[in-house]
Amino acid sequence: MGTAATTLFTLLNKKVTITTPKVYETTMKIMAEKFKDPSVLINITYKMGIEGVNFLILHEKDVKIITDLMMGGDGSNISSELNDLHLSAISEAMNQMIGSSSTSLSEMLGKKIDISPQEAFHNKISELDYAQFGVSEDDRFVKISFRMTVGDLIDSEIMQVLPIQVAKQMVSTLIGGKPQPEPKIEAPKRAAELPIEEKVSTKSEPPKQAYYYEEDEPKQRVAGEKVN
Repeated sequence: MGTAATTLFTLLNKKVTITTPKVYETTMKIMAEKFKDPSVLINITYKMGIEGVNFLILHEKDVKIITDLMMGGDGSNISSELNDLHLSAISEAMNQMIGSSSTSLSEMLGKKIDISPQEAFHNKISELDYAQFGVSEDDRFVKISFRMTVGDLIDSEIMQVLPIQVAKQMVSTLIGGKPQPEPKIEAPKRAAELPIEEKVSTKSEPPKQAYYYEEDEPKQRVAGEKVN
């Protein structure tokens, strides 16, 4: 989501921070119990590289602020009801965010990732017809929750929700899809790099006479030498 934050900053001209995510396993029915207020759900389906639906869920108030900023406002005009113009604007923003994220995901997984045009729905999570997405509210999903801040206007949560099968595709490709690097074998060190040890000569040398190195004094006479 790092690239997504950069994309949103470009659209809003406001500092955008998206934190490290928290990941949960859930169902849409459980989520509906926690989020009773109307939300905006945006479906951007993966259709190449990874296949399956991909939901982004935002709180209604956050959508109003974001769309007001996109339309040249200061983010304070949030009293009106959400209409098709708001939904179109937030759909485009989320489409660009997921598009940039997909590019990063493509590089990470080593395969091309393609997404479908976005669809936005404004409703309570409990009242959405999930059959139109090919899933049910009882299916297992992975919820990836991010804390998102936009200037001093938004300090909220944005959620990416994926069917468990889609999440498994990502993990499987990430773990097993790339060729594993060959183990590195260190080349033997060159002779110059080896520690130098003092070599002990094994050759026997003839015994040295006691007087051999005494050149500063008269040499001792060999025993038995005749003296004149």
